[in-house]
Amino acid sequence: MINTQAHTGGLTTNKVLSDTYKLLSMTLVFAGLMAFISMQVSFVLNPIVILVSYFGMLFMVHKNQNNKAGIFWTFGLTGLLGFTLGPLINHTIAIGQSSAIASAFVGTGLIFLVASQIGKNSEK
Repeated sequence: MINTQAHTGGLTTNKVLSDTYKLLSMTLVFAGLMAFISMQVSFVLNPIVILVSYFGMLFMVHKNQNNKAGIFWTFGLTGLLGFTLGPLINHTIAIGQSSAIASAFVGTGLIFLVASQIGKNSEK
């Protein structure tokens, strides 16, 4: 006989884990899009502005962690972090190390794909 309460709890856990991975993938895609835009416009980093913006958004994510505005601030934070990667990626490509970028991209994608499948199919 199957314990339906435990079975239902497992389904709920798997749904939460699946939704978490979906949100993570959306924020990673958004950060990647912002990095691409930053690469195209040849963004120049101002460290003070970036740090103030980063800590301000991090504070807002924390303050809004229990309401819908937290999603907005999370995407803002990941977008900012992606945008600041543009100059680093441009430099990496300029010195001939574009294969490192490709392997990092593919490796990250594969890791999250495997992790989501483990989470979806796990009994614990």
